[in-house]
Amino acid sequence: MKNQPPTVLRGRVLLLLAVFLTVALVGVATNALDRGQDSLAAGELRHIQAAVLALMTHNGITTIPEPVREPTSDLRRFPDVSTPPSRKGMLEGDLPGYVLYEHDLAADGLPEATVSYVRFAAGRWTYTVDRDGTVTQWERATAD
Repeated sequence: MKNQPPTVLRGRVLLLLAVFLTVALVGVATNALDRGQDSLAAGELRHIQAAVLALMTHNGITTIPEPVREPTSDLRRFPDVSTPPSRKGMLEGDLPGYVLYEHDLAADGLPEATVSYVRFAAGRWTYTVDRDGTVTQWERATAD
């Protein structure tokens, strides 16, 4: 490199600086995206946990009778899709379980009168729940 013109050396130095800057910017952007995903996950978990507690309070239960143990993102089947209507004080024909999305509220033998404790039928992450209503978040269910 001794006998090369100064413009060639400056070009190489600039190229190396550009490569280093690009690598640094990609790293910063990746970290920012990871933090954003962490924030989304935490927000959804808080929302789901609050909805489970609201469901329990609204239905006068202190434990989830048949808690979901297999991770799911389907909030039409979470936190409990198995409890028979009769065990909930409902009539035959009413929907079973205590669910966050389209929960059967009226003991009228019809599955039409529902309430939703969340605005979406599926979460972005998967969830399980303990009998006491404590929600655990698992892996991401869907990609954006």
